[in-house]
Amino acid sequence: MVLENKLGIEDSLKLAEVEEKLSKLHAKQLFEKQLFKDKPAGVFETLSYIHDYLLAMERSPIRDIEMKHVLKNALTTETKNRALYMKGADHSYYYEGYNRFQTEEL
Repeated sequence: MVLENKLGIEDSLKLAEVEEKLSKLHAKQLFEKQLFKDKPAGVFETLSYIHDYLLAMERSPIRDIEMKHVLKNALTTETKNRALYMKGADHSYYYEGYNRFQTEEL
């Protein structure tokens, strides 16, 4: 899946940095608006685009074990735990090598 570059940034490193920051800001806003409580399907749809899940999703039609593993380790019942939520946003980008920003600090 290729996402459209709406920012017009041509430098791949700069684009990755901006993408990380915007995604983490959005994740933080989702938590603060309590979307987990009110619209869980919308939150899952947003989180599915985070890099940690994207690769597993791309390969899941061929081999779904990776996606099952990712989801099993990512799911929690602690949907109101702010620290856990922010850590999850940071961790999802860690696997892709993006760790310049900490979600809680944005």
